[in-house]
Amino acid sequence: MNLILGGAILWATSKLFPAIVQIADFKTLVIALVLLSITTVVIGLLCLGGIAIGLLAGDIGSVVIGMIAILFANVIAMYIISACLDGFNIVGFWPKVILAICFSTFQVNLTNTNRNQ
Repeated sequence: MNLILGGAILWATSKLFPAIVQIADFKTLVIALVLLSITTVVIGLLCLGGIAIGLLAGDIGSVVIGMIAILFANVIAMYIISACLDGFNIVGFWPKVILAICFSTFQVNLTNTNRNQ
């Protein structure tokens, strides 16, 4: 589900802001999404210390700390993928942060929705 939402976010931003988010074709979009997922998981595992501290703080604290950890993981992942993948480019720091906030929001919402069911 995260891949579908991530793909929709990247595709929509590349169409709405073509000077900021540049994606060469559908194949590049799919590769970027897979790499984004992998790097977010790897970097997110490195941020588990922050999430563990959030869990000790209580339920609201764990959501906030978890979202911050996912946000940082997504920003770092977007930098890495934008630098390494030909045909995929996000121009500037703030567009990466805004996209990371979108990704983080959907990931945390999906996690909380699945937990409540």
